[in-house]
Amino acid sequence: MPSAPLQQATRRRIGWLPWAVFAVLAALTVAAWWLLAAETERTARARFDRLAERINNTIRLRFNTAAHLLHGAAALPEASSQVTATEWSVYLRHAAAQLDSGVVGLGYVESVDRADLEALEQRVRAEGQPGFTVERAGNNPWLYVVVAIEPQERNTGVLGLDVGSGKTRKGAAEAAARQNEMVLSRRIGLDYEHRKVPGFLLFLPVYQKGAPIGTPAERLAAVEGWVYAPIRIDELMTGIADVAGGQLDFEVFEGDGTRPEALLYDEDGHLNSGLAREITDRDFSARAFHDLQTMMIFGRQWTLRFSTRPAFERANFSVLPTVVLAGGLAMSALVAVLTWALVHSRRRALRLAEDQITGLRRAEEESRRLALVASRTSSGVMLTDTEWRVQWINEGFTRLFGFTLDEIRGRQPVTFMIGPETDPRVLEAMGQAGAAGRPYIGEILNYAKDGRKVWIELEIQPVRNEAGALTGFMGLQLDITGRKQQAAQLREAKEAAERANVAKSQFLAMMSHEIRTPMNGVIGMASLLLDSPLTPDQRESAETIRQSGQALLAIINDILDFSKIESGRLELDHTEFSLRDCIEGAVDVLGPTAAQKQLDLLCEIPGDVPDMVRGDPVRLRQVLVNLIGNAVKFTERGEVLVKVRALARSGPEVDLVFTVWDTGIGIPAGHMDRLFLPFSQVDASMTRRFGGTGLGLAICRRLVELMGGGISVESEVGRGSSFSFVLRLQEIPSVAAGVPTELCGRRILIVEDNATSRRILSGMVRRWGMEAVAVDAAARALELLAGGEQFDAAILDLQMPELDGRALARSIRELPGRPSLPLVLLANPGRKENPGGHFRAILTKPVKPTQLFDALLAIFAKRDGSAAPVTPA
Repeated sequence: MPSAPLQQATRRRIGWLPWAVFAVLAALTVAAWWLLAAETERTARARFDRLAERINNTIRLRFNTAAHLLHGAAALPEASSQVTATEWSVYLRHAAAQLDSGVVGLGYVESVDRADLEALEQRVRAEGQPGFTVERAGNNPWLYVVVAIEPQERNTGVLGLDVGSGKTRKGAAEAAARQNEMVLSRRIGLDYEHRKVPGFLLFLPVYQKGAPIGTPAERLAAVEGWVYAPIRIDELMTGIADVAGGQLDFEVFEGDGTRPEALLYDEDGHLNSGLAREITDRDFSARAFHDLQTMMIFGRQWTLRFSTRPAFERANFSVLPTVVLAGGLAMSALVAVLTWALVHSRRRALRLAEDQITGLRRAEEESRRLALVASRTSSGVMLTDTEWRVQWINEGFTRLFGFTLDEIRGRQPVTFMIGPETDPRVLEAMGQAGAAGRPYIGEILNYAKDGRKVWIELEIQPVRNEAGALTGFMGLQLDITGRKQQAAQLREAKEAAERANVAKSQFLAMMSHEIRTPMNGVIGMASLLLDSPLTPDQRESAETIRQSGQALLAIINDILDFSKIESGRLELDHTEFSLRDCIEGAVDVLGPTAAQKQLDLLCEIPGDVPDMVRGDPVRLRQVLVNLIGNAVKFTERGEVLVKVRALARSGPEVDLVFTVWDTGIGIPAGHMDRLFLPFSQVDASMTRRFGGTGLGLAICRRLVELMGGGISVESEVGRGSSFSFVLRLQEIPSVAAGVPTELCGRRILIVEDNATSRRILSGMVRRWGMEAVAVDAAARALELLAGGEQFDAAILDLQMPELDGRALARSIRELPGRPSLPLVLLANPGRKENPGGHFRAILTKPVKPTQLFDALLAIFAKRDGSAAPVTPA
């Protein structure tokens, strides 16, 4: 056997071997990485140069397209003795169809003596440009006038422009004439589609035939004009980066520098940040490659700066050296680890065996603990094989059902645990889950050994071996019999309470007539008492009795109606009725109350709303009266508008939206959800201030829902509220009535300070074939009449801020030629107004269309002779 020192030396040499292997392989990897990185850098630089050259060539190609078109246009004078403006336009229009990106037009500029401008204008106008006018800015003796440009619709404001009035344009044009070659101007603002855009002008001179052009001065004197092309820098450069696959960014500068003010185009926009210094290489330091190049474009020097974009890096395989380095180092480490593993294999094998033995002991101890928990838990635990045959149960199962393991081993639970009340659907679901190898959770009624019913919350989990094959099932059973009994008791108590509530509601619904009759008698007798001679104290007491009785009757009505709805005894009618009469009737009920509060109560029913429908008019009227009453109650000033409009028609049915809008106190957003709850108001102060039971909106919602609709509300505190509900009613076809000839073409003056009322009145008279002129003040009406405006009749509001209706009528009668103008007065409910005097008719607000129609028809029929009555359209 080797000595101990020799063994130690051998172990030290073997210990260094993995490190030596790793060092050699890592050195080779670093060398390969350095060579590959250098080659990748060289290849990427060459590809960058090729892409930059491709962009450079594309820019030149786009300019060459414009140059070819200009050379073709310059040849036109050679084919014709004298080219007119019309011929120029025809040719340029044909050539403009071939325009490429950035070239937004082709035009012809004519050199004209200032003394010949009028002759030029007359000639061009005669050739098809009637609006041609030359710009005469400045005092140059010679003007360079644009006489043709195509397409004209995009180059607006260019025709007639004096190119020589601008220093930049004039310099480029004259340079082209002197040099007899195409010249590009410096950057200017182009007139394009009614706005200024940055761009250039490319000029090519056209000389007079036979004129000497040997020297620059002779060429300038012999120039007849120029063909030119306006070029937009942004459109010219659009899409150029695509030729490089979007891998390069480039900027174009005018001149030989890279100053910010000389920047013409920035592909990615990263320099457009208001730099106040020269743009240098440090602005591109984060990019892999960047380069500066110059190019001459038709006598104009441009500077182009190219740089790479992220797409270039992605296509460059620049990460390949890094991948090689990382992979090589990883492989070096792996080989070193394998070497170390081979050296220390015996030691590792012994350690692994010891770890496995320790793990087996730990697993055995864990299994004993789990078995102890399963045997001692109060819940029942059962293990079965794949055929549901019992293999093991815990003590909790025996306590729960009374069966021992020896009694049921090898038997299926369905043979000893189910009874007559066990749900077969649960058993079927359990079987399906087991067949699919899925868990099952549910409730089932089982039977104990002594016949007791035991409700179980059951969880069945499939048991699988290490290979994933199904080996059996584990069932966990929790006794929920007590919970089931409590749930049954609660259900019985709830049903008893509901039966009592229904009985109460049915009793109130059946007793509604008996309860209302005595109250109506009290109110009726109080009203009769008020009609008899009484002392002031007696009258005050009788009035108190009547008002209190009416308030109590309203409360009783709300409670009885709500109870009738809750009991399900409310039956809806399905009869034909006039929708307009129903709505106007509801408005009439609240008209006097609104008048007492000096509120404008308005009603708007457009002409497309059907008149005759089928439904329940009583319940619809009840909902409207309730909503209008609330609006009047909670509005101190302003107006209340009742509006209906047709949404859509489906066969004989029509969807109608009813809206009650007011300018009242509004409703806080946080209280919206309480509005339609029974016996609920926004807050307690509402009940103290305005009264009410809190049932009105709840009844409205139930009635609307019974009629097949829905109700909603929008509100803003201090601005007012809007309640809307939608109903689908059956439209009853009716014969459309024509407009009588007595009304057609009449001019009606409407004087009303309320904007909504003006709109409604104007809509009415226009539907009847008349012309409406509506004003908001008496002064404006007098101004129209005094100015000679002719009207066939005037409708005056009684209450206006500056001059009321009666005073306005007197002022109208005093105007020359106006004593016989028919006047109609709109008075508030409850006011007694005599129709005599200045007025032909007095109508009560809110005005019904039928009333206004009849009044106007009576006025004009009396003037023109008798006429048959006609129903308003």
